[in-house]
Amino acid sequence: MDKQPDAIMETGIAPLDEELGGIHYGDVVVIAGRAGSGKTSLSLAIAEHVSVAEDRAILIIPLEMEAEDVAPRMLTCRITAARVLGKDTGDEMRDVRNEGELIKVAESAVGPIIGNVITQTRILSKSGVDVGIDDVIDIIRDQNAQIDGGISLVVVDFLQLIRPDDTSESMNRAAQMQYIVDRLKEVAEELQLGVLLMAQVYTEDDTLEGLLTNDQFRAIANATDKVIFISKGEPDANEYYPVRIDVFKGVDNPIEEVDVVVDYQTMNFDHD
Repeated sequence: MDKQPDAIMETGIAPLDEELGGIHYGDVVVIAGRAGSGKTSLSLAIAEHVSVAEDRAILIIPLEMEAEDVAPRMLTCRITAARVLGKDTGDEMRDVRNEGELIKVAESAVGPIIGNVITQTRILSKSGVDVGIDDVIDIIRDQNAQIDGGISLVVVDFLQLIRPDDTSESMNRAAQMQYIVDRLKEVAEELQLGVLLMAQVYTEDDTLEGLLTNDQFRAIANATDKVIFISKGEPDANEYYPVRIDVFKGVDNPIEEVDVVVDYQTMNFDHD
């Protein structure tokens, strides 16, 4: 599909889209939170929606996970939806470990609906590899050139694993992260695509007051278009987690708080 400069990609989570305004081409949206807060689950749920529901090409660059661990997590949403619709998918998804098996399961489960996750998604894992911001940008440029119509959304997981280049090596860590976000913003605007960038933020608590005193968070928020801060509560009896999502446009401009309930087994984000 041809890109439109003013096009908006929805996240698939209605209350979040209302506050975020979707993801525009040229945007860098940071999903920040503590380790284990659900950043990757949220980013993959958004990526899966953009790929399948909106039929757009996406690129995922995991710096911590292997590719064979990423794709099954994306397919979980579709597998769950298929079971709800009464289509038999079997239990083999739990054992999928390579691309060949993944495509086989996808095609046998619900055909092109799930198969679209495969055809529209490129996953280039750099887990355990020394990756700098120049490397990330080169990957984005190369993959964008290979896809007819270009990539619409890039997911990078996560910011702290990107090595600074010679220009930013002497900066403090907060300044380095702001520099990396600036570089990604440049390529997003040039190639007209959106970027979802995960970032770990360590705070003593999950209050806004504690968050806004964090130097790294402030640097990220000042450099990017929008920031989503995610924090996870304790599960209920059904293992559903209450999740709070705070949306920012700039560090001093929190927009709104969105509350959702998440089933992390199915990566299903429902409005509470």
